[in-house]
Amino acid sequence: MHILLPVPTPPSRQTPFRVGRADAGRLATTTSVAFTSDDTLVSADLAGRRIHLVGFDVERGTHEVLRSAPTQTREGRSCETDLLSGGGALVWASDCGLGSTTCYDARTLEPLETVSLGADYVHGVHVTRDLVAWATVEPRRRVCVTRRGESRMGSVRLEIDVAPWRAKDVRVHQGKIVVVTCSSDPGPEAGTSYDSEVRAYDLAELFDPEEWGRTCSRATLPGGQADACAVLEDRVYVNDQTRGLVHAYELTMDGVSREPVATYDGYSFPHAVDVRRTQAGDLLLAVACYGSRSVDVRRIDGPGSARMKESQ
Repeated sequence: MHILLPVPTPPSRQTPFRVGRADAGRLATTTSVAFTSDDTLVSADLAGRRIHLVGFDVERGTHEVLRSAPTQTREGRSCETDLLSGGGALVWASDCGLGSTTCYDARTLEPLETVSLGADYVHGVHVTRDLVAWATVEPRRRVCVTRRGESRMGSVRLEIDVAPWRAKDVRVHQGKIVVVTCSSDPGPEAGTSYDSEVRAYDLAELFDPEEWGRTCSRATLPGGQADACAVLEDRVYVNDQTRGLVHAYELTMDGVSREPVATYDGYSFPHAVDVRRTQAGDLLLAVACYGSRSVDVRRIDGPGSARMKESQ
């Protein structure tokens, strides 16, 4: 099902990014998505600076925008939102050029807390009970980890320099840090070429400099622009904006698989992903798409399924 959302686009965002295609482009509209329950999700519009709470019914193919609000920090400062993470009662948003992340109440969309990293452009963020993991694209291209309750540059406990690649998104999962990197950012030029990687680092070994070179496994995505990831049941779901796909990679104790174990198609410039196992046992995949200015929600097969490709 496709969930169309209100997309006000200011004139400053009217120039389309080409994403490697000479004859097509996309605007920074429906940029992110995060499930908050089996029948609700939150999505943000980057250029329009809005965040939406949506109720949906996959069986009936219906949806309703339950609430909308401006994207802003706890202090009321207007901001753009790139990616979301979280779920349940709370959703965390990357505040882009403000170098911070803001936590929203998933029911009221009220900003509850803003944590600042510094001057870096924050593209992705993942918050656990104890840690905040950040993915930044400029001026420093890195993943860093801070403790909950601490903020600003002096509180960084762990840093992974991914330059010349850009760190686009990050997840902490069962002792590993999963990172999505891209070789370039989209721009208005036609035919821009991209490469992306999905990397997995052992969180404990990263604190031992002698072990660092052996902690990273990676899957390469030649010619693809990856922006976001979601991790569930030992699978990493990653968008491929260039080809209009979402790939699923296996995540084991040894790291991430070199090739995808499943691929899902039928998307228009996908930018963000989330996945949820419902109480009924269904596996739902949500994808925020710039091209269709919508969120696509569908049932998919999980680990152990023989079906390798789904389309809608």
